[in-house]
Amino acid sequence: MKTKKFFWSILFLSIISVFSIGMIACGDDDEDNGILSGTWSGVVEREMITLKFGSNGSGVWTRTSNSDWYGPETETGKFTYQLINDTTGIAYVNRSSSYYGNYTAILYLVISENSIDIFEGGFYDDYFMTLYKGGSSGIGGK
Repeated sequence: MKTKKFFWSILFLSIISVFSIGMIACGDDDEDNGILSGTWSGVVEREMITLKFGSNGSGVWTRTSNSDWYGPETETGKFTYQLINDTTGIAYVNRSSSYYGNYTAILYLVISENSIDIFEGGFYDDYFMTLYKGGSSGIGGK
């Protein structure tokens, strides 16, 4: 009888140990997103787009333009994003316009160490622009 009780005690402790190790191994799934965190900017024709990525999956965007018809304009808003892997991600940009109303634009991100290529129609489809870490060191465009 004592042997059975001892056996069940050891088995119970073993199972608890395995689950404890499993929970520790899973850890916190919040990623640092270190390569993506920070400010990225780029220029298309007369528009400068800036995305400020936070480490919590959200950020702030700014679009500054200077058109012949409207003059200087600045538009800002918030976005959320998720990384699919180390080199791709998706950003959900909240927008509002007098023509379209409120809507969410989906941007597909192809990420390298110093630049992010942005596509509007899917990965590698309908190229929009390239953003550069810390500023606009290049010009892309449709």
